[in-house]
Amino acid sequence: MNTFFVLFILSVSALTECLAVNYGNLHVVTSMDVTYPDKKNHPKRVEFASVLSKEELEKYASDKHVARLITNVEFIKDKNKFQADEVDISKAEGLRKKKLLFCVHGINCDAEKHLTLCSEHKDEFKKLEVVPVIWPIFKQPLWKKIYNLGITVEYQLDKTTAKAAALTFNKYMADHAGQLPSKSVMAHSMGNRVLRYACKGNNGNNSRFDNIFMCAAAVSSTMFNTDRAEKKDGLSVGKTLKDSPHSKIYVLYNPKDKILIASEFHKVLKQPIKAISGFHRKRKLGAFPIDREKLHPTLKGKIENINCRERWMKFRPPTARHGYQWDPDAIKIYESAC
Repeated sequence: MNTFFVLFILSVSALTECLAVNYGNLHVVTSMDVTYPDKKNHPKRVEFASVLSKEELEKYASDKHVARLITNVEFIKDKNKFQADEVDISKAEGLRKKKLLFCVHGINCDAEKHLTLCSEHKDEFKKLEVVPVIWPIFKQPLWKKIYNLGITVEYQLDKTTAKAAALTFNKYMADHAGQLPSKSVMAHSMGNRVLRYACKGNNGNNSRFDNIFMCAAAVSSTMFNTDRAEKKDGLSVGKTLKDSPHSKIYVLYNPKDKILIASEFHKVLKQPIKAISGFHRKRKLGAFPIDREKLHPTLKGKIENINCRERWMKFRPPTARHGYQWDPDAIKIYESAC
């Protein structure tokens, strides 16, 4: 009986451990709303939801929120929530060892998946310290995406929340500009929309990046063109670069990225004529390179096109042609630029 009891206790302990995933080796920037589950005993321990409902996201997009730096992040699976320690960036000693690379995820990569990928690839970097940036996205079962074109709802809602999240990151970077002297940013897919709006209105006075890496970017391919750079915030992104000949915007694209090529078709049912007539103008940067002949004069020499398909993705399966931001060849590009 005693043996059975001991085995039972051990099995429960093992199960409890499996229900929690620890990301203690990461510092993370998040714009998620948090609560303080035990403010009296642990005033810096915060908790936030992993998955938000459509109603919660709609509220998130319309309200003001705060970005914060957290560490000792733990995902509690049975509660579907994260817990972490809020930390003052001036006291985050782990961020002083290397140059920082802020990594912003897209809509096809929720916070749990993004933190897992960052944690798995962290040690592949020699010069850069990976700092995940997480923001709320609408996560729903695959059958709902397919049924009644649920992916349309997801795509449109995440475009709105991306803009809201960007405002919080903009303020956070401005408030701590002097505390992060050397940093770059890598944004994937819709994360580039977050990047775009986070740079909006930044005239170079707030916070500047050593380099900007736009991977599979779900933003307009014309955002750096002379006639659209101001309206589409291409100039703002350019002004967020450090004033150095070594600081550049790297556009990593794949002309066979079917996810980006098909992304504009979500508008066909709603506005068919506008969607079809404006398709060329709405092409995504992650599938179509910048047009150097139309490039805004102030951005010349600051942007580099990188055709990832030609470099290393020719024989990759179609399903892997959008999520290549952690490929070894991509990591080499980030490292060599910094």
